[in-house]
Amino acid sequence: MQVRALIITLLFIPNINRADTPHAASLYQAGFTYKLTGADSALDIRDAAGLGSMVIMQLGAKHISAVNVETGLERWRFTSKTGSIRRMDLRGANLLVEAEQLYALNTATGAEQWQFPLNCFSKTSCNSRVRHWGRQVIVLSGFDGKDDKLMLVNAKTGARLWPNWVEVPSASEIAYTPSTIAVVTSQAPYSVVGLNRFTGRERWRFRPEGTESPAAGLEADGKILTTWWSSRSADSVYSIGLDDGSQRGEWMVARRPRLNEIRGGGPGFFFAYQPSVLGGGGSIRAWNNSTGEKLWRQSIRTPRTPSLLGEHIQYWTQGKRKVVLTSLHGRTGEELWSYERRNVQTYEASVEPGHLVLRMAGEHVAVVVLDISSGRVIGIGALEGTTLTLGRLRLSGRYLFAANGPNLVRLEPKPSLDLVAEFDQLVNTGDMKAAARLHRRILPFVDDLSAAADIHRKVRSQAFRRESARMERGGLPALLPFIITSSSDAKMLFYEDFKTFLSSVVAFLKPIQMPAKVSGTELQRLVSATKRIIELVERFERKLNKAEDKQMYGLIRDAVVPLSVLMSRSGASKEASACLQAIFQRSWMVRTSRLKAAIKTVTIEECRRLEPEVLAAAKGNGKGPQVIEALKQIPGFELLELPLPTPEKAKTRTGMAELLRALRERFP
Repeated sequence: MQVRALIITLLFIPNINRADTPHAASLYQAGFTYKLTGADSALDIRDAAGLGSMVIMQLGAKHISAVNVETGLERWRFTSKTGSIRRMDLRGANLLVEAEQLYALNTATGAEQWQFPLNCFSKTSCNSRVRHWGRQVIVLSGFDGKDDKLMLVNAKTGARLWPNWVEVPSASEIAYTPSTIAVVTSQAPYSVVGLNRFTGRERWRFRPEGTESPAAGLEADGKILTTWWSSRSADSVYSIGLDDGSQRGEWMVARRPRLNEIRGGGPGFFFAYQPSVLGGGGSIRAWNNSTGEKLWRQSIRTPRTPSLLGEHIQYWTQGKRKVVLTSLHGRTGEELWSYERRNVQTYEASVEPGHLVLRMAGEHVAVVVLDISSGRVIGIGALEGTTLTLGRLRLSGRYLFAANGPNLVRLEPKPSLDLVAEFDQLVNTGDMKAAARLHRRILPFVDDLSAAADIHRKVRSQAFRRESARMERGGLPALLPFIITSSSDAKMLFYEDFKTFLSSVVAFLKPIQMPAKVSGTELQRLVSATKRIIELVERFERKLNKAEDKQMYGLIRDAVVPLSVLMSRSGASKEASACLQAIFQRSWMVRTSRLKAAIKTVTIEECRRLEPEVLAAAKGNGKGPQVIEALKQIPGFELLELPLPTPEKAKTRTGMAELLRALRERFP
């Protein structure tokens, strides 16, 4: 009997995890979204899986659709002629589809690779069905419309692995192992049959004496088959060798009628849970599945039935202010890990390969993905909108898909380190509002996500508060981030966008009392903002060669000149000179006295950097000609109209002393 994952109702508000609960590696964020339109809008998206740049979706029972996540365009579509699609399973380059037949489709093109007949052309005339869907083989039952024949199919090629359908009367339960397939027959004499995995031939039959009913369930771990027969007061459990069907052990498990008990097994153990007649919990017991020897027993307080997932037993406990998920080792009963959330109200869980996907709702709605083996939090994120809060969550690779009716959302994990880098970048560019929005988004996960804790500490710091206050007061500190964020490529698509942007910059700039100089992060923003304006000028230069655009020339000067002069005064004269020369050298730019004065100011700052070399030459080091040549290379030097000594006189102390005096007269 397959043990199903429980779904319990419990949920959270911002919480505090246990100290030993590991931090999540990623934050899930809504990314690609898709909505069915046209005739498809009446269908629901029942499943979704990601493959590279595609999302493959099952649309009702009618279609399989592959959509490109970059363009939203459909790449290919598979249609069931009878609307019989029940399941799809992505396997590398192939997609298996259980419909009227069993199909394998090429994921790149949707082309059919192979098919195996199921003849399920209606719900009432399905001749065969999938009973086990493994990575290597698929077990089918039916052929004649009844579960009395079995066939093994290669899951990669669709080829028959047995020459003929094998007759097994009324196969109600099937356990597949690499060597033996065990089948519970629900017809008298109610045996458990072992079939050779490679030939389909019967290897053995097992039936306890006096049995008048079929086995209630069976579990196989590759070495031992555990099967049990139920009565009103107890289960008779037997361990059987898979190779020969011989009985290895036998024991009794008491049961209480009308209570939600559970039985199952894993590697080396058999498991039973018996609820208390008083409610609120029960007892877990485990036996060695080879000998029937008791391994351990534990009483637990839990609101719902535990679940058995592989070799782990997992159960929930609930207190006044917290809910804890605990995982026990099946053979030893040892606690492997626990995951805790506080202020829980409602909760639901689903099992994906190797993972648990938890959805919690309340003041906040969140998704948490846990590694089943270690309890490690793979990712966590907020859920917003009905598609995310109500739709089915499906884990596929690194992505989570949420489907609700005709809507699909892909949740994409952002690594913790990338979140911190994004926050730091927003702060560095002065976009404090966006940084605050990011902080609010991750605030519910401060105790779950290391990036959230780091960002929260930074937001609470005096430096962040001081910078935010400066931005709120306006002036240059607020203008520079505005220039950077408002001039992105996404916002500067057309020339009119640039004109509007530049008009706003000049309007904001005019009333600002410019500081004597800036430094640090603000200097970096100043350089980035001014360079960005020059980049946009060069991009839209072709539009500036018109007489009716003369107003733009003045806007460009009014924006670039004061920013460049401030750059120069702040020690970035080289960058300032490059920005001013970029417009000064343009044939369409009117070289006004204000522009020339700005270039002179920046040029003098550049000359100041060479003052020590001029002084050394004035003291007689003989390098006067080289120093003069270096001065001439400074853009705009000719505007200073400095009397330069002749090459011969430049070699003398007197000539360079006169040049030094002339330079210093021009220094402010």
